[in-house]
Amino acid sequence: MSGKSTFVINRIEVIQRELETLKHLLEKPTPSKKIKIEGLWKGVGITDEDVALAKQSLFKGISQFEES
Repeated sequence: MSGKSTFVINRIEVIQRELETLKHLLEKPTPSKKIKIEGLWKGVGITDEDVALAKQSLFKGISQFEES
């Protein structure tokens, strides 16, 4: 086996381990914790519409990853 083939096989094994780790992390339930940003953004008005627009922008394209 050439050095290039060995490298590719090693990279595939590393990626497989990383995918398994991610899979286990996603399977664990995570506690929902609200974070208050009031102190950080004191004096700034944030409306529900601002939050909705931010979510829309942040999660653009997420539907391709949602389970059926």
